[in-house]
Amino acid sequence: MDVTGRSLVWIIDGALSLQMHKAARVCPAMVLSKLGWDVTMITSGVPSEDDNGTINFIELAWPKVYMLGPLIYHMAAVYQIMSGRIRCDVVMFQNEYAPLLLPVALWNKLANSNKTKVLMDTRSMPMVTETSRGRFRALFFKLGHWMASHLPVFQTAITKEMVETVGVPKTQLVGVWPSGVNVEEFASCPSMRNWSGPEDPVRLIYLGVVRPERNLTAVADAVRLARKDGVNVVFEVVGEGSCQRELEEYARSNGNGIIKVSRRVPRKDVPFVLSKADIGILPFPDLPKMRVSSFIKLFEYMAAGMPIVATRIVAHTEVLGNADFAFWADDATPEALAVAIKNACARKRDFPKLGSKAQSFAQNWTWEASGRKLSEALTKVLLS
Repeated sequence: MDVTGRSLVWIIDGALSLQMHKAARVCPAMVLSKLGWDVTMITSGVPSEDDNGTINFIELAWPKVYMLGPLIYHMAAVYQIMSGRIRCDVVMFQNEYAPLLLPVALWNKLANSNKTKVLMDTRSMPMVTETSRGRFRALFFKLGHWMASHLPVFQTAITKEMVETVGVPKTQLVGVWPSGVNVEEFASCPSMRNWSGPEDPVRLIYLGVVRPERNLTAVADAVRLARKDGVNVVFEVVGEGSCQRELEEYARSNGNGIIKVSRRVPRKDVPFVLSKADIGILPFPDLPKMRVSSFIKLFEYMAAGMPIVATRIVAHTEVLGNADFAFWADDATPEALAVAIKNACARKRDFPKLGSKAQSFAQNWTWEASGRKLSEALTKVLLS
């Protein structure tokens, strides 16, 4: 089907300009535009990065009203669509605020209209469920999926595992589109990298969100265990999050200079930071909220030409398979991670070759490919 001129309105949950992984929205949207879609993004903060002028942005204020801000913002977005102010064949939104967007689908059902079709996309599960606010968000998440299953809504998800875990009805599922990477953005990493020499420590890095479920203290413990066994390895965490101060204190008290915690860097500096490391690590535990994901950092490590240490969870194994540049920890304990780190460091001489294989493998997981899968899903929506 020729989609030229068909319109998609993509409602972003807040300020796109402030989101760490804004590329996960902007890059697929640019691919859609290249394929012929007329893409409009509604957001409370327009990114300053150049998107070649292919995406239309509508900026709506996010009201600073306790508890009611998200409701007012999304109702304003709904008004833009239902009033006819913007042309819209398909409206797409992430499931975080699904109950606030589903009135569009309810209106379609009551009016017996197919003018605007509704697509709900699920890309993550609630990460924090221990607090009252976290439990409320988890309940809101479940409510959104329950409501969607009873309305004329189409759905996509980030992985097959997400589809199964949240129970997307087969009658509503139109596609799965994973995360990806702009390989061109990281193409210069190998030429910038000076691999650690025979007497130098192996430089292990984690770059991303610093939260409890990321299991970073276990990595720090694993590095100390590996060093006790004679492995010359150091570890740097680059990012921000609720565990940052805890890790900084750990590094001061126990790191002895082998563990470093650095602040989040601007997006443009990520390739440079990764070029100063030898191995990327993904130490995530085998929990439902982790195994259903498609971690952008996995693809960025590969695109930067790095061997990878990873826990053996489906989110990692589905991508990496039997790749020989991946070193597996059988679980997320410090002991298992230490074994994987030691196995990786034993191949130090092979790092340049393994890194080259990783960079080639990243070609299979681009935002271009992901955007095309999203376009296929949207086309199914139009044809339904």
